[in-house]
Amino acid sequence: IIIKTEGKEMKFGIFHLMPRRRVEKAVPEIYADSVEQTRVAEELGFDIAWFAEHHFSNYCMCPSPLVMAAYFASQTKSIRLGTACLVTPLYNPARMLEEIGMVDNLTNGRLVVGLGSGYQNYEFERFDVKLEQAKEMFRESLDIYEMAFSSSEYQYEGEFYQIPKAPLSISPVQPEIPETWITGLSDSPEMMKRIAEKGYTPFATAGPRNASSLLSVKERWKEKYNEVGKDPEEMPFAIQRNLFISDNPTEVRQAADSIRYTARVATSMRNRTQRLNGNMLEEFPADGELSLEEIEANALIGDAQKCTDQLISEIEEIRPTHISLFVQFGDIPQSQVMHSLDKFGETVLPQVQQHFPN
Repeated sequence: IIIKTEGKEMKFGIFHLMPRRRVEKAVPEIYADSVEQTRVAEELGFDIAWFAEHHFSNYCMCPSPLVMAAYFASQTKSIRLGTACLVTPLYNPARMLEEIGMVDNLTNGRLVVGLGSGYQNYEFERFDVKLEQAKEMFRESLDIYEMAFSSSEYQYEGEFYQIPKAPLSISPVQPEIPETWITGLSDSPEMMKRIAEKGYTPFATAGPRNASSLLSVKERWKEKYNEVGKDPEEMPFAIQRNLFISDNPTEVRQAADSIRYTARVATSMRNRTQRLNGNMLEEFPADGELSLEEIEANALIGDAQKCTDQLISEIEEIRPTHISLFVQFGDIPQSQVMHSLDKFGETVLPQVQQHFPN
């Protein structure tokens, strides 16, 4: 699927957080659900299937996006497989490089590398890494990443990483540096400047907020493009949106509740206020959180026409180059997720394509 807006191409992705809101939901079932969702997305012409990375809680059942991408290589045919994202401070850079090369070969060049610095102190503590040092560690990891994939060898002496001269033992199928996307870091001007210079794709999410909230993020990135002498109109910009289509108001309200749940537990992790029973995060209200009515209005949830009109409006307003659709969040049943995806393909997508003729 390629949507063109003012000459720019926009594609769709499907995002897998793989949450386990209910302890009754078995982990193998969560993985199987993600496979089924991705196969439908592939049939619809989605460009990328994204896999999250989180640790030590039920927030996400995917501690390794690279392992998941390798598995999905055998479960899919053409859809590209992306890491959203590799939390680089939690990796030894040399091992990460070799695994990226390995997985790109296993996927026959379908790997899309998403990198980030992370934000959950709960995870960092358990890897014996200081969250306060995450951005500097990310910068050094990016140094090593770029060196290895541009010259096939690397050697590094930094504050956090010291690596003797080493060859890149498994080169990716893709030429030179694999396609690279960056999550977060829009609060780090120097890193933003570097990312703009390299032409990596910034990846932003509105969560339960209105999509218009992403315009200020895009403007900050456009300023950096101007700073480095590049045309902001040529800038790639990816966004993530929750999607749930149903004519049933009760199901739509439950979807809004699942969005709120996701925001609540993520906020508790960000603010270091999380409480767990075993590996299950407790849900409690966050300061200033939106009401379920506001979430219903903001998110791409509701009947097919509401979602169609809203999606068209958001594309026209934000003009992203990629929209990642987060389709299974909280504890939405798989049957409802698949019905939603079917409705997207049958009703929403044709109207969007008709509105934006190629």
